[in-house]
Amino acid sequence: MEHLPFIVLVNLMITGTENPEAAVGLIEHVKLYFVYGLPLNEETNMPQRPIYQMSHGSSFFIYALLHAKRIDELQRLLPVFGLLLLHGGDPRTRFGLKLYESGNRRRLGHLIRRKDLCTDAIQLSIKNEIGWHVIPMRRRAGTLSQLREELGESFTLSQLLEHLFPFGKGAIVCEMAKWHLTLPGDLSAAEVAEMRRQRFESKVEEQLLTRDAIKKCFEGKDID
Repeated sequence: MEHLPFIVLVNLMITGTENPEAAVGLIEHVKLYFVYGLPLNEETNMPQRPIYQMSHGSSFFIYALLHAKRIDELQRLLPVFGLLLLHGGDPRTRFGLKLYESGNRRRLGHLIRRKDLCTDAIQLSIKNEIGWHVIPMRRRAGTLSQLREELGESFTLSQLLEHLFPFGKGAIVCEMAKWHLTLPGDLSAAEVAEMRRQRFESKVEEQLLTRDAIKKCFEGKDID
C-alpha cells in the first residue's frame, strides 16, 4: 500500500465510497503523504497529455466529479474534501460543463430502446492560471448532468463545496474555502496551505477525520 502513487490512493476512495472501513485506512495513508511534504499543487506523476497536466489537488476534484454517479457519492467524500483542502487546493479553481450533443446517438438509442444512449454527454473542463483544460472523457446523465442543471455551465470549487455541503459537518470545508478568498493574491500556494493548517487543522481533524466521523460520512450518515 505504501508504494501506491498518491492519486491511486485517492481514486480508491472515490470509487469505494460504499466501504467505510477501507476508507479509514486509505485516508490514514493519504495523510502520510502530507507528513512527508507532498505539495498538492505539484503536477501528478501519472501519464498525462501536456494540454491537461493536473496538480494532485485538481486530479482529485476531476476524478471525483467524473466517477461519482450521484450527488450523495460526492457528499460521502466530505472527509477527503476536508483533508485535501486543508493541505492545498484553490477554491477559485473553475470548472466547466459543456453539453456534447449527438443526434445520431439519440436516434440510435430510441431505435434500440437504450435510454442511456438517448442522453447527451457532458464534457468536463477545468481552468487554472494557465487556461482552460478539457478533460478527454465524457459522461452521460449522473452527477455532471445534475450539477449542470443546478449550478450552470461554469462554477468555482468554492461554489461546488457550498452546493454539496451547505450546512452540518460540511460547514468547516466551506469556511476554509471562504477564508482563502479573503487572502492577498500575492501569497504562494505553500504559504496559504501553512496558514490554513494553522487556522483549521484541529477543527478538521476533530470534525471530519476521526475514525467515527470518516465511517459515518462514507456510510452517508451525519453529513447534514
